[in-house]
Amino acid sequence: MSAITIESNGIKIPVDAIEGEGLMVLTLAAHAHLIARTEIVKNYSTETWQRLLEVVRVTQPTTPPPAYHLYSPRKAHLLQELREQGYPVSGGEDYFAKQADTVPSLEQVRDELSVFKGSLSDEVIAEREER
Repeated sequence: MSAITIESNGIKIPVDAIEGEGLMVLTLAAHAHLIARTEIVKNYSTETWQRLLEVVRVTQPTTPPPAYHLYSPRKAHLLQELREQGYPVSGGEDYFAKQADTVPSLEQVRDELSVFKGSLSDEVIAEREER
């Protein structure tokens, strides 16, 4: 597959193309893909895209919304807006088994991080390479 971009009316959509076949694969949402001839998709009207995305939205599995009160108003608004558009997004809470009972102070965090001699990103990369 090769990467291509469809551009129309100032909107750019990155898609994967199946070489030699004239087909493209557009990811609409988690487990929802549009496979079609590139020249046909270029001519889709706004209404066609809206109907297509509405079908995807309706068929996507729903996850219980997170407790938006834990987020800043801006983050809560953006998460809600992206979910309404059909994007599977997370506020980050699903990366932790449970919330910390006590939050460390800034000084404690600095002390813990001071053992790293280089940048934290270098440490993360090195740890991933070890795995």
